[in-house]
Amino acid sequence: NNVSDSQVLGDLLGQIPLDERVDSVYTDGAYDTKCCRRVISDRQAYAVIPPRKNAKPWKDTKVQIFRAE
Repeated sequence: NNVSDSQVLGDLLGQIPLDERVDSVYTDGAYDTKCCRRVISDRQAYAVIPPRKNAKPWKDTKVQIFRAE
């Protein structure tokens, strides 16, 4: 399998109807990417994602404020 966890998050959230509210999404550090956080934000949900072990601060402050460090 050549697909990472972070690549399938959009498909997983896409299985939830758009008219169904998603309050928060809890994941592990594999989902600590800007793409995953945008996908979660697009559903107006709060991302609860720990930083990866090798994480470095993001320069994009719009995404950084939602990072649970």
